[in-house]
Amino acid sequence: MTVRLHYMGHTLEVPEGEFIVGRSSSCQLSLDDALVSRQHAVLTVSGGEASVEDLGSRNGVLVNKRKIGGATQLSDGDHITIGSQEMTIHGIRGGPRQKVQRRSMFDTMTALPPDAFVDEPTRTNVQESANLPDKRVHELSLIASVAEKALQLGRPDDAVRLLDRPMKEMLLRAKRVGNGEDVPPIDDNAIRRAVTLALRLAENATDGGEWVDFVIELHDARRELLEAATIDALYSAIRHVKADVTKLRAYVETLNASAETMTPNEKFLLSRIEGLVALALV
Repeated sequence: MTVRLHYMGHTLEVPEGEFIVGRSSSCQLSLDDALVSRQHAVLTVSGGEASVEDLGSRNGVLVNKRKIGGATQLSDGDHITIGSQEMTIHGIRGGPRQKVQRRSMFDTMTALPPDAFVDEPTRTNVQESANLPDKRVHELSLIASVAEKALQLGRPDDAVRLLDRPMKEMLLRAKRVGNGEDVPPIDDNAIRRAVTLALRLAENATDGGEWVDFVIELHDARRELLEAATIDALYSAIRHVKADVTKLRAYVETLNASAETMTPNEKFLLSRIEGLVALALV
């Protein structure tokens, strides 16, 4: 039986071993909450059983509304509160099932700047190697559907508030990977979803040009060509918002460095990207 964590309307699989929850981006589940410590709690799963332990956080961990001390064994359907975030655990062997409680669609908190906190003790066995798959559940995977709903309701500012931090964190990480730093690569599906969201923000958000720049910088960092559909969307967006020509030119230079090895179709896409520079200058 697979142990699952239900949080913000999403069900996350919790793998065997330790699963760190906290505010730091190094955690397997990163929570954007000022009441959450950098490394707040650890879920330990083994053989269909699970326990939770407070990692010396400021605000503690609650199980079914009661503050825990040391490692606490969990039962199926237990409610875990970390900071102001409540989640429910399921799939634990032999435990009773309880009804899952859903959070409000736009219920989220904005964390204080990282330097506003003193570092808490860190767990030394969290996976950091770039040679192994990245098992972290980035907050973008949790809130993307909520942001999409906000856009459907004509509330782009809510979508920006939800997406700004995780999207910028993704871009920074892509740049670090591109620079050869020892950090885990980003899943291609996450990249595609981020690009889709950024294009929608480019068309709907107040500062749409910032999201055009995001798409360009993300592909530049990864040294990869934009897909044809993405280029079409950028042509549409740049006619309505102001894009950073400097970033577009830098991206074209990156692509031109490997133009000799491109196929005819790839060279055609490159010519269309060069056309974006001319359009942005109008």
